[in-house]
Amino acid sequence: ARSDSYYTDLFAHRMKEEQELSFKEAWASSCKNDGAEDVWLCIDGSNDDCQSQCVDLAEKGMSKSHTNNNVISFTYAVTVDGKPVSFEAYRGGLV
Repeated sequence: ARSDSYYTDLFAHRMKEEQELSFKEAWASSCKNDGAEDVWLCIDGSNDDCQSQCVDLAEKGMSKSHTNNNVISFTYAVTVDGKPVSFEAYRGGLV
């Protein structure tokens, strides 16, 4: 298992944007080939008082409990069975 900061660095600095897009498209195609037809989409699933450390995207922001914590917002899609199809993280509270 790797740390969150490892994957942030991998996707943000060591992979080119085209490589990341290609990876995401290949994964979504794999999900479709496995029979995924419908997905549940969560938009602005911002953090809920999680403390993020050593993650480039984390910024101070107002969390859902109205405290000043490090925040990373995200959007994700899962199948009705809960299999992840797509994920995108955003800087701070930016949607």
